[in-house]
Amino acid sequence: PLQSQLGPDHRILSRHDESPARFQLLLGEGELGDVLRATEPGRLALQILSPTERVPDEARCLQQIVSGTICADLLDYLRRDNRSCGLTYEFDERVFHYFGVHNGTLILDMAQSGFFRRDALSETTNLLRIRYVLSERVYYHHAKIAAGVMISKAIEAAMRAGLTDADLCRLTDDALIFHLPERFASNEAVVALVEGFSRRRLFKRCFMLSRRIGPDAVVRMVRDYHLDEEGRRGELERAVAAELGAREHQVAVYCASAEMALKEADVPVTVPGGAVARLSDLNTDEIRVLQDQHRQLWKLYVFIAPELSDRAVRAGKVCAEFIGLPNELPAERRGPAP
Repeated sequence: PLQSQLGPDHRILSRHDESPARFQLLLGEGELGDVLRATEPGRLALQILSPTERVPDEARCLQQIVSGTICADLLDYLRRDNRSCGLTYEFDERVFHYFGVHNGTLILDMAQSGFFRRDALSETTNLLRIRYVLSERVYYHHAKIAAGVMISKAIEAAMRAGLTDADLCRLTDDALIFHLPERFASNEAVVALVEGFSRRRLFKRCFMLSRRIGPDAVVRMVRDYHLDEEGRRGELERAVAAELGAREHQVAVYCASAEMALKEADVPVTVPGGAVARLSDLNTDEIRVLQDQHRQLWKLYVFIAPELSDRAVRAGKVCAEFIGLPNELPAERRGPAP
């Protein structure tokens, strides 16, 4: 969903599942909340979904079914996103037979009759492989990120003009794209960004950094441009816009978080003898490779509006000087868009 990018990607809002105010708006009030509070199972469901309430130990596995490492949400979107994006990666539904509960915790059982279940390991690793492929080709693809930062900047501009978190909670993705330019018709930034997104006139890359810059530099980039602790993201956007004679909303900085962890590799598993370990503790070569490949997806990008493409080289030079690191974007990607 478009709105989910406003939390982890651009840090305008808190994560959707960590906001007490959003939980109250969606489930604490209205008919659905009333229905859930009327029964014991409904009250347990609210407790499981609440970002503030502690779930009883005996219900911890139920919460993990909803929002664990390998959970219903993951299994749903792996299949749905693959089909929606025209990919053909699939997992076998036998994976559902591997789930169990151990001391109140949802686990994947890798043991049967005293033997290690290679088929369980293979199918679980396949889930990680599918998750990585989607990350590489969809979730962290530069076109998806460009679309995301355009929506984020439009929301930022709209919130400065009066849009609230409560307004966002009541809008679907489609309604958001309709509502913003209609309500903020006099706001140049909102209208231009939403129109560009709707017509797929996406922002273009002019600067890129990867993990080649080293771990210390990655930490600095995340602090300055993801966490934006000292407002450096806005400073860079304004510096590039000034050099190009552009408006600030025509420049966007994106920086992924430092972790870039393939969290599904931390799913708890039981092994022969009854011990519980993390999947990543099994030390299979493929899991280690997938974890490393996922970490390597980390990028910092600076984007400019497509109408500024003929000034991309200049923009990249400003970024390199401002950040103090050379542009890793291939030279053939720095010129005007074809």
